[in-house]
Amino acid sequence: MRVNLFNTGEDFTIVTLALTRPLFPVNIIGSPINFDSVTLTATGGIKYSWNGGISRTSATNTFYTSGTYFLTATDGNGSTVTTSKTTIIEHKTSSVNSTICHGQDYFRLYYHWNIH
Repeated sequence: MRVNLFNTGEDFTIVTLALTRPLFPVNIIGSPINFDSVTLTATGGIKYSWNGGISRTSATNTFYTSGTYFLTATDGNGSTVTTSKTTIIEHKTSSVNSTICHGQDYFRLYYHWNIH
């Protein structure tokens, strides 16, 4: 809309900006930091699409690699909301500095060698 204010002969353009809330709330629940894997669950939609993990079209998805994962959720009206969650996977490593003999168990594992 063009407006001539105060009869100055100059035209001004009025611009109205508005921030819109997301169409529907989407939450990602679960601890983003864990050992070996992270399982996250999304709520708020009826269809889900993750950009990674082992269950990319499920509300619940498990990740084995650290990174930022994006989720697009779709509601019953076909509207979509995209959000993300960053995960940190801390892989455990261990070393054994011990001699394990034939027939011995170590941490409840029984070792048996076939020597030919």
